[in-house]
Amino acid sequence: MHSFQGLRWGKRESIAKLEPKQQKEVKMKKLVSLSICLIFVALAVGIAYAQFAKPEDAIKYRKSVMFLIAQHFGRMGAVVK
Repeated sequence: MHSFQGLRWGKRESIAKLEPKQQKEVKMKKLVSLSICLIFVALAVGIAYAQFAKPEDAIKYRKSVMFLIAQHFGRMGAVVK
């Protein structure tokens, strides 16, 4: 593994001075970091759009979830006793 401590991401002159194998490594690091950033942005946008369209839908969903949780805890409580 090569050390890139003195290498800045924005300077093309310093990349040009590297060997072709090192240049590939630098480009791959840039590509990987860009891909990770794009994935996080896509997830954030997806989460933002996953909200309910109507407040009534959210209330109905939450009531259903709470009912199911109460049912499961009731059954687990009976087993514990």
